[in-house]
Parts: sequence; C-alpha cells; structure tokens
Amino acid sequence: MPNSTKTGLEKLLEEPEKLLQQPERLLAELERAQDELQTIFDHFPGFIFHKDTENNILRVNRAMAESLGLRPRDMAGRHAREFYPELADAYYEDDLQVIRSGRPKLGIVEPVDLEGGNRGWLETNKVPLTNDDGEIVGVLGIAVEVTARIHAQEERERLIQELAKELDNFTSTVSHDLKSPVVTMTGFLRLLEDDLNEGNLERAKSDLQHVRKATESLSGMIHGMLELSRSTHRETPQDEVALSALVDDVLEVLAAPIRTIHAECRVDADLPLVVGDRTRLFSLYKNLVENAIKYMGEQTQPRIEIGTREENGEQVFFVRDNGSGIDTADQKEIFKIFKRRDSHSEIDGTGLGLAIVERAVTAHGGRVWVESAGRGQGSSFFFTLAPQTTRG
Repeated sequence: MPNSTKTGLEKLLEEPEKLLQQPERLLAELERAQDELQTIFDHFPGFIFHKDTENNILRVNRAMAESLGLRPRDMAGRHAREFYPELADAYYEDDLQVIRSGRPKLGIVEPVDLEGGNRGWLETNKVPLTNDDGEIVGVLGIAVEVTARIHAQEERERLIQELAKELDNFTSTVSHDLKSPVVTMTGFLRLLEDDLNEGNLERAKSDLQHVRKATESLSGMIHGMLELSRSTHRETPQDEVALSALVDDVLEVLAAPIRTIHAECRVDADLPLVVGDRTRLFSLYKNLVENAIKYMGEQTQPRIEIGTREENGEQVFFVRDNGSGIDTADQKEIFKIFKRRDSHSEIDGTGLGLAIVERAVTAHGGRVWVESAGRGQGSSFFFTLAPQTTRG
C-alpha cells in the first residue's frame, strides 16, 4: 500500500520507532488516529458503550443513544438504570464477571427494548478497561442487534419440533397401516397352504384372491407414500402451465374409470394460465378427480365439475362432485395422511390422495378446503394458489 494512503492507525502500528524520533509527526499521526477512531465510534451501526465499575455510563456512540431517542451526551455520566430500568441489573451481572475476572466475555445475547416499544436482542462482547496501574476501572462493550437471527433460530426450533412430531405420527401410522395387509397376506397364505394340503382348490382360489387384494393394497400404500414424499421435498419450478390442457390430460389418463361409472365431466372453458410445477399440479387434479370417482356412491347421474370462481377478489379453483358427500366432523381431518373420507367404507384407498393434494397446494403458496352439506350431498374441493402464480 502506498504510504500516502495509509491511515494514522496503520502508521502508528507500522512505524512506531521512526515516529518516536519525529515528535511533531508523531503528534500529528496520533491526532489523525484519534479522529479516525472517533469517526468509527460515531458511525458504527451497532452499540458501543463505556461504563465504570458501578454501572454508570461514561460514553456511548451515536447509534446507542439514538436507539433511545437521545444524543450521546444525554447519557454520559448517568446510571444505566435510568435508561434500562428493567434490564440494567441483568446487564450489570455480566459487567461484574468481566470486572472480577479481568477477562473478556464474548457472545452475550441479551434482551433490549427497541424503538417503538418492541423487544429485541443484542449480542454483546465486553472487555475490561484498565488504568495506568493495571487496575480495572470499567467495561467497554460492543453490541449488535441479532433480533432477526434469534427469531430465525426460534422459527427453526419450532419447525424442527413440528417435523419431529409429524415424523412420529407418520412412523406410527405407517407401521400400523402397512402391517394390516401384511397380516392379511400371512394369514391367508397359511390358510392357502392348508387348503392345498387338503386338496380344496376352490377355497385355495379364494385365499389367493384375498392375498392378491392385500398385495395390491400394500403396493398402493407404498406408491402413495413415494408420491407424497416427492410432493413434499421437490422444489417448485416456475413454469407456465395451461390448466385447460393439464386438466384435459388428467381426464384422458382417468378416462377408463370415468367411463366405468358413466360420469359427466364439465370443465370451465377459461381455466387460467398459472406459473408453477406442472407435475405437482397434475397430481393435484388427478387425485381430486380420482377422489370424486371413488366416492360417487349410488349416484345414478354422476357429475364432476372443474372450474374457478372469484371470492373476495381471489381466484378460487374447485373440483366438485355430486357423490356421497362428507360428514362435517370429517372435513377438517381428511387432508391428513391416512385419513380417509369414510374409514368404515369398503372402498379401496390408501388415505394419501388428499394429503398429496394439500402438499401440492402448499408448495404453490395456497390453501385447500372442502365443503359438503353432508352424506349424499356431494363435495366441493376448493384451493387457491399464490397470487403471483396466476396469469389469467
């Protein structure tokens, strides 16, 4: 670095012996270094304070004073309790540790009242200050606000606890639900062995049908869990998706079951263009339409409607059916994993389809809910997407 660009502090540190031989220059560099330190002190964005051993404030920087609506000179020579009545004693405990030990104390996280009456957090480093005789006469502290970091840590801990709880519930539910078809297969395989030994082929065929059905159920659960996992952990691309074309593809894939129940499908002609993950959106509509097909009940004129509506200035998407409906008591639970619309029903299902729907909607910044007047009254599944995802 050229000599002309060096600060007064750098010259004092690099040329002490040379400067000692030039008293006038030494004095000039000392004054320059003092000015530089004062500038740093005044403009440092965090808090800098100097207190004596009795918790009296001797000096603070501009940022610390302005946080209380004061000037630095308004705080000089006054006890800390005047400015931090509820927190001064707690702060002083840390000061005393530094004063008594003679060692710095670093990384102290302390609460503070911010401007506007909000509670925040400071991370403070405190070092002892000594006089010419080596006696500790006070504490110098530098503090920076870490409120955002603390809130982020708290949010992370909350999410970790939520995830741990969800994982706990998921593990217990999966172990229970997967065990059921395994138990069924084990039992009927034992019966099949007995029937074959006895030469009872008719009963053996029935046993095999039960085993096959349990195998299909287990396979469906595993497939559903894989789809659920993919819908939860993959990132959300920002692709333009024409919902009209996407819904046409969904109905093409489900053409056979739709034809089997002789359902009429009505689709709005003006479904919008949205921005998001086509794979997730396809899975969302596919699971909603499959759900409508599965729970059509004894309806003689099955109907599935797919469209949008405006509600309080927000675009709401829906998949509506005139099927078996949902009891009011079940409507808040059905989006949880393995929660089926009717747990006593003979209808096959894993209880994962609507959980996949809920995660797909959440990934797009929206919300999902169901409305139904009850048994036999049909169901309407509604969802929203984040405003920026809809192009119209």
